[in-house]
Amino acid sequence: MPLTAEELTLARQYDLTQKFVPFLDRHLDYPLIEFLGNEAVYDDQVINQLIYDLLKDTNMFKFVKDTYKKLNPTSAFPQELLDKEETFTAEATRLGGETQEILDVIGRDDVKAHFSEDKSQNCEYLAKNFGIDASKINKLYQYGLLKYNKGDYETASDLLYTFRLLSTDSESLIAATWGYLSCQIILLQWEKALQELQKLRDIIDSRSYADPATQLHHRTWIIHHFLFPFTNTETGLELMCDLFFQSSYVSTIQAACPWILRYLVVAVISTKNHKRMRDLVRIIAQESYEYNDPLTLLVKSMYIDFDIQKVEQYLVECQIIIKTDFFLSNCTSSSSSFLDNARAFVLEVYLKIYSVADVAKVARLLNLDSTAEAVALLKTFSAASNHVSIEVVGETATITKTAASVHQQVVEKTKHLSYKSTQLLNAQKEKSS
Repeated sequence: MPLTAEELTLARQYDLTQKFVPFLDRHLDYPLIEFLGNEAVYDDQVINQLIYDLLKDTNMFKFVKDTYKKLNPTSAFPQELLDKEETFTAEATRLGGETQEILDVIGRDDVKAHFSEDKSQNCEYLAKNFGIDASKINKLYQYGLLKYNKGDYETASDLLYTFRLLSTDSESLIAATWGYLSCQIILLQWEKALQELQKLRDIIDSRSYADPATQLHHRTWIIHHFLFPFTNTETGLELMCDLFFQSSYVSTIQAACPWILRYLVVAVISTKNHKRMRDLVRIIAQESYEYNDPLTLLVKSMYIDFDIQKVEQYLVECQIIIKTDFFLSNCTSSSSSFLDNARAFVLEVYLKIYSVADVAKVARLLNLDSTAEAVALLKTFSAASNHVSIEVVGETATITKTAASVHQQVVEKTKHLSYKSTQLLNAQKEKSS
């Protein structure tokens, strides 16, 4: 169903694509822009111009030509790009031949038999017996990058993988890992993507940086890349909470990318994580001057402002944001579980405030289609709660609350201390490393 004019305005107002562009490779930016076109958030002319500007510096010449033709039906393709295509073809032919010689050698059974886990020993063997030195091994990386920019992600993935098996150059290996990661994301290989992200995260977290801003920048890249597998795997939202609530990543989000709070709201509510909700409320309160959207405002209205009247509006707006956000719309579990659990969180807050509730008002508040759904939700909540009993008579719900025992209150207030202690220890280790 097409977006209404009001929904379109909201989607554009809270579109985060421009925020993501600086922290993703242009090949990963493309699906975000394509998604906006598919959802008709912007018209075709705007989308085509964005795509052309994004990809004109890649080697995807046919695609770029087609996009240019859509924008300029009567104009010839720019000569400088035609010259670039000719240069690319010659370079690709040269590197293709050179790398094939290397691949032929390392693919031989007798060569494989000499390989060990010691990369230096393997390189020495290849150089001594076949003249394949570090400069020739580096051609695998160069050709992999060329193929990646051409959009041949399968071949690029294989070349970068082989390069990483042979190279001993630490900086080139990190660059190749970023490239290999991008290939896995584009090829929808989520488990491999998670593995590569973990490798990069370990490198970034363990390194000592002369300038702390460099580590902050790298972590910001890691956070944005993690969203791809986190929103496309069944346990991704739990994994998102585990990583993003670590002290070093909370600090990164607050300092460099507060818009990531949108995804944390979805993760916390969809997984019904009340412990993490307390931390999330604190972070949103601190960052509300810097960033807000309907998802963060929903949490703020419930737990900071206690403005129940705003909740109904934000619940509706949250559905539009989820529908028009690339990551949340693709999330394997976020849309339905978020809305259902958000209603449960809202109802929990509502019942703490009121002892008598109008069922029709509850239905409107939770954006339900009928009072029957509201009654069912109230009864479900009552059956699951140890401290709240709800009796519905006609259109009125009477709420009876019983205080938790002292023992239970102590348990509730202290059960998160182990997590907090771990966070403090990790932060101390980072400072001392």
